[in-house]
Order: sequence, then C-alpha cells, then structure tokens
Amino acid sequence: MNVETLTSTILREMPDINKWQRDFFQHHLGLFLSLRGRYNYLNFERYGQKNELTYRNHHESGFDFQTFNRFLIEKNTGSRRMIAFDPSYISKSGKRTPCVGYFWSGCASRAKWGLELCGFAAVDISANTALHYFATQTLLEEGQGLMSFYCGLLRQQAPELLKISRYLGVDAFFSKKTFVDTAIESGLDIITRLRDDAVLHYAPPPKKEGQMGRPKKYGDRFWALNPDTEQLPCITQTEGQRIYGGVVYVKSLKRLVKIAIVHELKDDDSVKSVKIFICTDLQFPTQDIWPWYKSRFQIEFLYRDAKQHTGLEDTQSRHPKALEYHFNMSLTSVSIAKVAHFLSIDKNLSGPFSMADIKTQYFNELMVNRVFDVFANIPNITKSHPAIITLYNLGKIAA
Repeated sequence: MNVETLTSTILREMPDINKWQRDFFQHHLGLFLSLRGRYNYLNFERYGQKNELTYRNHHESGFDFQTFNRFLIEKNTGSRRMIAFDPSYISKSGKRTPCVGYFWSGCASRAKWGLELCGFAAVDISANTALHYFATQTLLEEGQGLMSFYCGLLRQQAPELLKISRYLGVDAFFSKKTFVDTAIESGLDIITRLRDDAVLHYAPPPKKEGQMGRPKKYGDRFWALNPDTEQLPCITQTEGQRIYGGVVYVKSLKRLVKIAIVHELKDDDSVKSVKIFICTDLQFPTQDIWPWYKSRFQIEFLYRDAKQHTGLEDTQSRHPKALEYHFNMSLTSVSIAKVAHFLSIDKNLSGPFSMADIKTQYFNELMVNRVFDVFANIPNITKSHPAIITLYNLGKIAA
C-alpha cells in the first residue's frame, strides 16, 4: 500500500482539516520517513525545501492526531484490541523548556534530566503489534505528583479511548488503587501485573442460608507460590510453565479481580519464579490475561523505532504545542510505515518489520525524485522505469 494513498484516504474523512493542512501533513510525513540526520527545523528546510519558519509555524499550530490515528487504527486492526499506556523518558538539555526535570529512564535504570512523554497506543492482539494513538508531555502543576497527573490524563482521554477498546494495559507501576479506581470510574478495565509480594485472598465463600451478619468480603489468605488448586485450578500446563487462574481479592486494590498466576518451572519441575497478572473485568477469560498483558510491550517497540529512526528526541522547540506535534508526528510516521509496509502485506510475503529498511527506501526515493526535479527530462528514462526500483532498494538490509 502506498503511504500517500493511505494518508489521503484518512485525511478526506476529517472535514475540519483544510487543503493546506492536508498538503503539509503529507509533505511532512514524507520527510519524517526519509530524512537523514537530526529532526530539527533547519534540517526540514534542507530536505523539504520549504522555509524553516513554515515548519515552525505548523508545529506550533498543532494537528488533530487523535482523530487521524483513530481512523488509522479502526481501518487496520482487528476487533481484539487493547489500549496500552506507558510513559517514556525523552532527553532534553537546557532549563527553559516547560516541565523539564528529572524523570525515570528505563534504559539507564535511573532518573535523568529531560522530559517525559505519556503515550497511548492500540495493540492488535491477533497481529501482536501496536499502532500509535496519542502522546502528550507530562506537564506537572505546582505540587502535583506523577500519579495524580496520570489519573487526570486518563480521565480526560477515557471517552475517546473507549471508542477503541475498554481494556487498558499498563505495567506494574500502575497497579495502585488510585489509578485502578480512576480507570474503572472512567469505564475502562485494567490489565496489569501485581507486585510479587501482593497480599491475596480467595474469593469469599457463599453465605449459608440463615447465617447472621454481613457476608464476607474475601476468603482465606494464600500465597501465589502455592495456591489451592480447588479454588484456583491450573488452566495451562506446559513443559516449563504452569498457570493458575480464577477470581481473588487483592488487598491493596480492595476489590475482586480475575487473576492468572504464572509459575516458571525448572527442569526438575520445581518453581523458578512466580508472576501475578490480573484483569479487573471478572468476565474476562483467565487464559487470555497473560497473553494480553505481554502484548502491552508492543508500545515499547513504537518508542524504540521512533527514537532510532524518526527523531522522537530531536526536536529543538520549547513550545508545548510544538513539542506535542513533534512527538505525535514521529510516532504516527512509524505507525503509517507499519501499516503500509507490514500489516497490508500477506504474512508469508512481508517478513519482519524493519523501520531501518523503510527509512532507506524513502531516502532513496527522495534522492531519485530530486534528480528528476533538477534535470527535468532525462532522455529515455522515466520514474516508471523498472530499473528505478533497484535505486529505491539500494542499501536495504533485507532487500
């Protein structure tokens, strides 16, 4: 599928976007997929041949990425979808950018000076891949904590997120009562991992007929290492893994949840490690909890490809709206490349998704087209000539 055709189809369904915005978006997307070097305004001018101020003004005027990406997700993913939410550290020097400070970097395993990006992505469970939805900078008010900001952002985005999926996948950091309660009040169900030392109780026993007093909120306490198989039966057994599941009460969340306890086994069948995964929807299939949680990691590949290939950390602006535009354009370009060159092709023919090869192809196309533009008409050679394809694929790793 052609990227220009893909984007123009979606843009035509957005009546609030006028012609000059559509044209600039498609032009700028081509730059994000082909540019070499840093993704700043001066380099946009060098490769895109528009004035540096033009790119700066468009970034600061913003774009409706949420609507665009929702159309992209709905048209190119299956019905089994989950929203993944994850903050990501963005390096940024200087002290004048709004809300610059120390944020946790997972790669460095420590807090580093820079910005933080809060991103939402739609994960296609069947295809096991993610498409970007929306990202915004973590902008803390005076005295506001990170968890308070995350909860406020979730409340704000929930009405639109529910159009994609009612399930929200988050890592163990968000398995806190404040965040879980906020999600449920907003109509979302959480899929996450609990801490290894979480206090767990069996589901409450049914109240006997004629028994006095209030019904029990929960049953006996148990340890994830040794659950009672009558109350939490083994649902999956393989050579190196055993999974128990059912309904339990989590003390830290003060609620009943659906649980999947995963035992990784040694060669002698003893337990090597234990991990606890939950879903707040009590009707959710137990056997799907762990696979759905694992698919949440696909959002990390979006961040990785955007940082390595589409300049997620390169913006030189300090304007909050321009930063948001750059973050979303960088991540959206990865999603569009994935749809055009991976999801739209038969799995037996597509091979693995390689953002590096896609960047190489679009850079080659940019150079070939520039040659035609500079020399106008070259005798006996046209852009449709079969040999031109060899130039487009020059330098591709998997070509």
